[in-house]
Amino acid sequence: MEMIEVESTQNLERARSLIECYKLLELYNLGSPLHRGDLLRACVVFLHSTIEELVRNLFLSRLPHCDRSVLNEIPFSSHEANHRARGVLLGDLLENFQGKLVENVIIDSINAYVDVLNINNTDQLSAHFVKVDVEISPLRSLMSDLNTLMFRRHQIVHQMDRSDRLDPDREPVTEITLDLVEKWFQATEELVNRVVAQVT
Repeated sequence: MEMIEVESTQNLERARSLIECYKLLELYNLGSPLHRGDLLRACVVFLHSTIEELVRNLFLSRLPHCDRSVLNEIPFSSHEANHRARGVLLGDLLENFQGKLVENVIIDSINAYVDVLNINNTDQLSAHFVKVDVEISPLRSLMSDLNTLMFRRHQIVHQMDRSDRLDPDREPVTEITLDLVEKWFQATEELVNRVVAQVT
C-alpha cells in the first residue's frame, strides 16, 4: 500500500511543477499564451495518469485476494488484452500455463490486465473501485470535477485539444485556465488522500 501513496505523490509533484512553470512564464510573459497553456495541458495528462496509476496499484495489491466473481472479470494473460474475460480451453492451459501455480497464473493475468487498463470517466473509475472494496460514498463530491478532467484529457490526447478535430480552422485549440487546472489538481489530490486513508 505504501507504493500507492509514493507513486501518487510523485505524479502529483510532477503536475504541480508544470503549474509552477506556467505561473513563471505568465509572470514574465514568456512564450505565446497557447504554448504556455500547453504546460497546463501536460498537467492534465499527469493528473489523469495519477488516477489510473492509483487504480492499477490497487488492482495489483488487492485483486489477487478478491472473490471469484471479481476475478472472473479478468482475462487470462494469454488472451488478447481487450478486457473481456473468456473461457479457457485445456490447450490454453497446456500451452501457456504448464508448470505454473494457480496463484502465479492469477498474478500474471492481473499484471497483463492493468498494463492496458485505461479509465475514461468516473463511471468506470467507480466500477474499478468497487472491485477492490473502496467505498465510493466518500469520493462522490469529487466525481464531477474528476469527470470533466477525464473528458478534457481525452480531448487533449486524442483531439489535439480541439472540440472539432476534423476542422481545426473552425475550432481552434480550446482555451485552458490555471483556475480550472488547479481545481482538477485539488480534486485528484483529494481523491488520492481519501482512497489512501481507506486502504491503509
